[in-house]
Amino acid sequence: MSAKMVFWSKMPEAWMAEVRKLEIEVCEVNDEAEAMEEIVDADAYYGRMSPELLAAAKKVRWIQATSAGLDNYFFPELRAHSAEVTNMRGIYSDVIAEHVFAFLLTLSRGMQIYFRRQLEGKWAPEGVDVVHVAGKTIGVLGLAFKQNTDDVRMSPAIEVCQRLLKEGATLRVHDPKAMEKARDLLPAKGVTYVDDMDNVAEGCDALVVATEWPEFKELNLPKARDAMTAPLLFDGRNLFDPAQMEQIGFTYKSIGR
Repeated sequence: MSAKMVFWSKMPEAWMAEVRKLEIEVCEVNDEAEAMEEIVDADAYYGRMSPELLAAAKKVRWIQATSAGLDNYFFPELRAHSAEVTNMRGIYSDVIAEHVFAFLLTLSRGMQIYFRRQLEGKWAPEGVDVVHVAGKTIGVLGLAFKQNTDDVRMSPAIEVCQRLLKEGATLRVHDPKAMEKARDLLPAKGVTYVDDMDNVAEGCDALVVATEWPEFKELNLPKARDAMTAPLLFDGRNLFDPAQMEQIGFTYKSIGR
């Protein structure tokens, strides 16, 4: 797979040394003039953004903000753009370094970093299977913003659920503490709240780990495999060992490995 990523932000040299080994073109720029020139044919971009830069970007599909708060980063043209815009609170990481590096690693391995992009089929390199969720049943483990809380504000797991529902999926969900509060954010139609995590996978076409609850490591994996229409598991928190999952019989997707 051939892709180009432009960095207009100083990254630790140890990271960049690894990034340069990947099967993508990596371009580091020092000022806006260089960024304007290089972003023209870039697939992904990390750094400050402006309307002028965005107008010059002919094919960019992913933009990584350099600050935690996106409110001041967005401008009308960016809000209307089809590119995925993320920041340090991105879908599967709370740390910019992990977020970006996982993205690059998965690109190099012919996989897709974002569960939402994978399911929507909007980031599909040649030879990579894409799951279309319309009419499918998806099990989601985790609704809270993080483990050991019932807080669902700004929860990536809730966003995943909302996007899946928008795409026509039905959901079976479980969270040790956050299910009641999740009801206020998710529609009643299309969502089944399951009290026992070992029953979430029943009849599911795919299973998603969306919050890093330690309890999920004790999931009865053989039972889940047998209860699913297809043993497909997206591990957004890297809770499970890939070799073990393969041995059990899952088609297993994790982040950055």
